[in-house]
Amino acid sequence: MKPTNLEQVKKELTKLAESQSLRFFGAAFAREAHGRVLRLTIDTQDAAKQVTLDDCERFHKAAVDIVENIEYDYLECSSRGADRALETDEDLNEAIGSVVDVRLYKPIRQDPPLGKRFSGTLAGCVGTPCASVIIEIDSQKTEISRKEISAIKLHVEVPL
Repeated sequence: MKPTNLEQVKKELTKLAESQSLRFFGAAFAREAHGRVLRLTIDTQDAAKQVTLDDCERFHKAAVDIVENIEYDYLECSSRGADRALETDEDLNEAIGSVVDVRLYKPIRQDPPLGKRFSGTLAGCVGTPCASVIIEIDSQKTEISRKEISAIKLHVEVPL
């Protein structure tokens, strides 16, 4: 029997993603000019790899059968994005060693001072759950409480 509510669908999509060596991150509805869109978000199980267009296409084709009893006009499948927000402890732990963009609610007073926006290498998390992060900038490590951070995302270099 096909699932009929979004929570059941999410469970089935999680199983589907695992069978394709992917991770399912969510399903959400969006109202757009062309109708009601059901957005499915996936990622690879290996943090060193990126989701490919083939991954999205394969998942999308298989997901159509699972979501057939859900009302939507368009079905989209995409990755979490190269510059995705690091929101959970798992996200942060996977990103250790990566360059991140940090946005704070207010600047940190230190020498040299950090502005409200800066980039640095995510050097670690402190606590379980992760109560603060350690950011390394120019060989200087700074511990920042997650309460002070309005956003932290993976940094993306766009070659010119």
